[in-house]
Amino acid sequence: PVAYECRTRQVLRLAPGAPGGANLVVGEVVHVYVDDRLVSERFEIDADRLAAFGRMGGIEYCRT
Repeated sequence: PVAYECRTRQVLRLAPGAPGGANLVVGEVVHVYVDDRLVSERFEIDADRLAAFGRMGGIEYCRT
């Protein structure tokens, strides 16, 4: 329902070669695409229709 078009600005290697090492990608959002069914007449996103959820720690998730 929502997608972000981004431009990569920087890639940071965190602890390269170490167990648990990762990359952090820093980007700039250049455009946001939103499903028209989620947008009200006042050009606001209807949070209930979006039904967003988030990832917490481990295997835990939450609804927003």
